Amino acid sequence: ESRDDTEKNLADIAQLEGKTVGIIGGWRRQPTEYPCRILTHNGEKLDPDFYSLLSQADVLIVLTRFVSHAAMWEAKAHAIMEDKPIVYEQATNLERILTNVAMSIKKSRSD
Repeated sequence: ESRDDTEKNLADIAQLEGKTVGIIGGWRRQPTEYPCRILTHNGEKLDPDFYSLLSQADVLIVLTRFVSHAAMWEAKAHAIMEDKPIVYEQATNLERILTNVAMSIKKSRSD
C-alpha cells in the first residue's frame, strides 16, 4: 500500500470514532491506536464474554474464516434483533478490516 492509501484508510477508519467495534473470530491482541474501542472474541464458544461483546458493540464484524457457525448465526441474529450493522470479513489485517467496515457503513448510509 502506498502512503496515500494508508492516509485514506485512516480517514475512513476515523468515521468509527466513538464507536465500539466487536470482532468475532481468530485470536488477536487488543489494539489501542484506533479511534474506536475494539472488543475481540475468538468465536469458538458462546460464553458470557461472547454475549458481552454482542451487547457492548455498536458494530459487529465476523471473521468468516475463523469463527464457528454457531457464533456466526448468533451474531447475525443479534445484529438483526438490535438493528446493528454486521460485516462479514475475510481479511485478517486490522487496518484493512476497519477500513472495509467503515466503507460498508458509509455505503449503507448512502443507499
